[in-house]
Amino acid sequence: MDKEKIVKNKMGGGTSSNNLELSIIIPVYNVEKYLKECLNSISKIKDINYEILIVNDGSPDNSQKIIEEFCKNNIKAKFFIKENGGLSSARNYGIERAKGEYVWFVDSDDFINPDEFQNFYNKLDKNLDILIGNFYIFKTNNISKEEKLLKNNKELSGKELLVKKGKTVIGKTYVWRNLYNREFLLDNKLYFKEKIVVEDQLFTILCLLKAKKVKYLDNYIYYYRIREGSITTAPNRELFAKSSYKICEELLKSEKEINNLYWVKQMMFSQYTNYMKYFKKRDFELEKRLWNLKGMFLVKLEKKYKIWRFFRKLK
Repeated sequence: MDKEKIVKNKMGGGTSSNNLELSIIIPVYNVEKYLKECLNSISKIKDINYEILIVNDGSPDNSQKIIEEFCKNNIKAKFFIKENGGLSSARNYGIERAKGEYVWFVDSDDFINPDEFQNFYNKLDKNLDILIGNFYIFKTNNISKEEKLLKNNKELSGKELLVKKGKTVIGKTYVWRNLYNREFLLDNKLYFKEKIVVEDQLFTILCLLKAKKVKYLDNYIYYYRIREGSITTAPNRELFAKSSYKICEELLKSEKEINNLYWVKQMMFSQYTNYMKYFKKRDFELEKRLWNLKGMFLVKLEKKYKIWRFFRKLK
C-alpha cells in the first residue's frame, strides 16, 4: 500500500483545483544534490494556476527533507511518498492524482527556464493534445542549445510529425519538452510502461500515434543535465536489452498505425537487434510480426545491422 503525505504551507490553503491549468509532476529518487535547484526554478513560474506534485519514489537519501521544506513554503506544492517502483511508476502515480488541464513531467535533477516557459505557455492553444518546446543541454559548466525541430509552428497530427521529422523525434523523445493534455492521456489510457528503461521513447511514440493536434514552439524551456551515474550515462545492459524487447512488443500492438512510419519501424528493428546482441537468442514469433510490417526487408536489415547475419544462423 502506497504511503501518501501532503504538507500545506503556513497559509494552510493548498492549491485550488478550480480551473487548475497545469500539473507539474516531479519524480524524486536520490537527487538531493540537484533537487533544490529544480524546485526553486519551478517556484519562479508566475501568472499560471498550477500545482506541483512531487512524488518521492522511496528515495533513501535526504531528498525528503528538501521536499518537505519546499512544500511548507509553497502553497502550490504537495508531496507523496511511495514504495520504490521506478521512474515510470512515479510518473504514473502523478498522472492519476493530477488535476490540471495540462501535465508537464520534470525530472528532479534538471531545472527549467521559468520566464521562457511562461512565454511558451502563453502561446498554448487549449485544443492541443501536445505542445512541444525546446531545451538546453547542461553538462558541468557547458550549456548548448538543441537544434530547432521544425521551421514553423503549424499545427499537425502526431503521425504527420513522425512522417516529417521521425528520425529527429525518435532520437530526442524527452517527455519533459512537452505539455500533454491530461484528458487526452486519460481518454487514450496513455501511461508509462513500468519496469523498463528508455520509457520516454515508447511513451512519446504511443502519444504521437494518438495525437490529432500537435504543435512545436521554439522556446527553450528546459535545462537537461548530463551527469555521471544517471541511467543514460551508466546503463544496465541487461535491463536495456529487456526493455528493447518490451518496446517492440508494445509497438506491435499498434501495427496498423506504424506501417507507414519508416523511422518508427527502423527503431523497432534496432531495438530487437539490441535484445539479440545481449541475450544471443532470437524470438521467432516476434520476428514474424516484424517481417509483416510493410516495407521492411531482410536484405536492408542485413546491410544496416551486420550482426543479423550471425544471428540468422542460430536455431
